Amino acid sequence: MTKVTSRKKRSLAAAAVAFLFVGGGFASSASAQRFQFRFGTPSRPLQGRSFETMRALSHYLGELSEHAAAEAEQNAHHGTPGEARAIGAMTDFATRASDFHERMDNYLTSSWALPREVQDLDRRAHRVNAWLEVGHFDEHVVSDWYQVVDTLERMKRVLYGQDVDVPVSRYRGGDYEQDYRPILDYNSPTPWDTGEHHGHGGGGVVAIPGGGVIYIEGANLNQVRSDLHALDEQVSRAHEIAEAAMNSDSNSNQRFFQRIHGFNERTHELHRFSDMSQINPQELRPLIEGLSNEARSVDQALRESHAIPEVWNEWAGVLQTIDRLMGEVRY
Repeated sequence: MTKVTSRKKRSLAAAAVAFLFVGGGFASSASAQRFQFRFGTPSRPLQGRSFETMRALSHYLGELSEHAAAEAEQNAHHGTPGEARAIGAMTDFATRASDFHERMDNYLTSSWALPREVQDLDRRAHRVNAWLEVGHFDEHVVSDWYQVVDTLERMKRVLYGQDVDVPVSRYRGGDYEQDYRPILDYNSPTPWDTGEHHGHGGGGVVAIPGGGVIYIEGANLNQVRSDLHALDEQVSRAHEIAEAAMNSDSNSNQRFFQRIHGFNERTHELHRFSDMSQINPQELRPLIEGLSNEARSVDQALRESHAIPEVWNEWAGVLQTIDRLMGEVRY
């Protein structure tokens, strides 16, 4: 199995499980369906922060899906029916997401029932996953589509009445300022929550005067550094245990070892943040979220397949450390 193929499988598996961090806890998309949509209905339309969150998420969804569809069309050259179906479905989804975004901009003056439409987009996005798996697409396309599915999970949780984080958009065209500014304002520190205040023995996030960037500093920075270092060590141990226990005659064990090997590489890359004097949570948070989704997908698959049981206890510690980081790195 090539490195690209292995990464693609990992991303698709993570999208299928779709674990998210919201309000201090994790829940799968399956368990999320047991919630009842409380908002976005004709009798309880979105307003205030819930509306601003949904509008920013719709902006993110539209630009991300459009980029993924365009990149898929550029990079797929095998001409298989699976590729054609995937590209067609992604293009259709991007069009629908763009229309959803435009209507969200006018939602306060012309609201409509959101749950059914969000669920329809969610079903269409998950349908694309099966076609991506049989196509020959670049790993960046698969990664972007995972983020599409993740964004729809966040939208559903807004409709459940929960607070969610809005990912930072890499594609800042169109009405980005209009859609994101209220969210950035919500997350800005209060007048007394300044860098000077937190710079003397305190912890948490601080605003850098004139820069507009909020950094992790103080005691919280030391804790994040410590947990990043601990995570790297834990994953390295899990990788060593998996390698020692791997049965060379088992294709299943080899496949899981490749997933742990790839996860180990990503954790090594993340460890570079522990050497920084300041950490921007807007850069680190999405990476930790991606690791969290992937780690829980690996854990569930390992236990359901009874593969490499020697690594299970170490992997449980990995999940605990990621949980702590998710609570520490917020913006």
